[in-house]
Amino acid sequence: MNEHKKEILLFGAGKLGKAALSTYGHLSVYGFVDNDAEKCNKLHFGKPVLTFKQLCENKKDYDVVIASKDFCAVYRQCIESGVIPADIFLYSALYTMDDLIKTFFCSSKNNVGLYGRSLYAKAILRSYQAQISSAAESHVILLDRDDNGCVGTIWHGIKVHSLEEICDQLDTIIISAPRYNRALDLKLHRELASKNVQIVNPFKLRGHCPQENIVANRYASTTPIKTETEFNANTKLMVDVYVRDVINAFVDEANVSVPLFSFVELETQNRCNGSCTFCPVNKVADPRPYHKMKKTLFEKIVTQLAALEYKGRISLYSNNEPFLDERLIEFSALLRDKLPFAYIYLFTNGTMLTVEKFTAIYPLLDEMIIDNYSQDLQLLPPVKIIYDFCEVNPIFKEKVTIQLRLVDEIMTTRGGNSPNRENYVSYGDVKCARPFQQLVIRPTGEISLCCNDAIGKYTMGDLNKESILDVWHGKKFAQLREAISKGRSHFGNCQHCDIFTLG
Repeated sequence: MNEHKKEILLFGAGKLGKAALSTYGHLSVYGFVDNDAEKCNKLHFGKPVLTFKQLCENKKDYDVVIASKDFCAVYRQCIESGVIPADIFLYSALYTMDDLIKTFFCSSKNNVGLYGRSLYAKAILRSYQAQISSAAESHVILLDRDDNGCVGTIWHGIKVHSLEEICDQLDTIIISAPRYNRALDLKLHRELASKNVQIVNPFKLRGHCPQENIVANRYASTTPIKTETEFNANTKLMVDVYVRDVINAFVDEANVSVPLFSFVELETQNRCNGSCTFCPVNKVADPRPYHKMKKTLFEKIVTQLAALEYKGRISLYSNNEPFLDERLIEFSALLRDKLPFAYIYLFTNGTMLTVEKFTAIYPLLDEMIIDNYSQDLQLLPPVKIIYDFCEVNPIFKEKVTIQLRLVDEIMTTRGGNSPNRENYVSYGDVKCARPFQQLVIRPTGEISLCCNDAIGKYTMGDLNKESILDVWHGKKFAQLREAISKGRSHFGNCQHCDIFTLG
């Protein structure tokens, strides 16, 4: 295992860079690169921070991993200067590298398979070699797909096997291909359902990346996008270098055997008090008839989710401001009681928050995101009160992020529904994960196409008449999945949708 000497340089010395350092491990990371001159030529988490010029002068000596939310601009900067990034890091891991090694490699009886050749797998091997004594070594087996010509070859001293030929010898499989971790997670759970093999996906987080500070300025490290032309250029680059392959791989696996939805948006009333120009249902232009969910229907839905032992993400909001419903805290308490293993989160614009409401709902949530919309990027008075309260009582910071955002932001087309977008680009060859992951329930009990179907143009089912599973595995969702598995151009306005999240 002495072939993998090249160390990693993380391009981005911010929060994502810190997460990447923890994920790849200190042994594999030489240091950081950053465009912020104030960070350069200093130590950051014990590692040196290089300037971009220094990177260009030594580009052959390192594997460069982009660890920046503004990865499109960084990728373009690298390519234009002859630096070829080895990977893009957009995910935190459940384990630090040290914890990963100690947890899964310390037993001499544990045969561990690494699925996927990547810089992350290379980092695991480096850390494994350095930390595990020969007397306690576990048997490490490298796995990869048998359709890409690597099976049977030697990679960093280890023979590459297919899953089929080696699965009976494995006790644990660690997904070591971060970019395709969701697709591999589905594949392994499906193919090894009858095997006694532990499948570990270090990247399967349910919440947001932890913040160092309660306030997160979306524009701290980049200039706000002001034109659709700029937005479209960034999106196209993102799709070409990263998104298309990742999304399409997930959908191909999900389409083999449709998984249960993994995040639910349950909208209990369909109004917002915000005037954001990018939103198709802002308070000035909302075309929807007003509806407020009946308590009996809410209880019926939660009971069905409890019967499914639902453990995914769930929120009491979608295209609305949740605190406009005075029952929000009561309903959140019911969610917490009936779905103890679900990840309950909430987005709010914070305008209706008080300390009393905040402290009442806080213990019922796993996470709260306050989108503070302000053109001057200053805290709104109600949000400032919550911020000051958290500063005095720092224990409340653990679950809360305040995002400073612009009211007139140029964002996605929201599936062709955004009022401040008109220059649409077709992404017809890109598939979409949402029909395999997301369930959006309107106050009427009807199921929307997805969260971007803000006005409820499409109805996939009605929970007043059907069960959740009947809708999820019903004819309309099946038709949607068949179409979207061929690409976005095969369903409605989806070809102009420029949202590519993978939950």
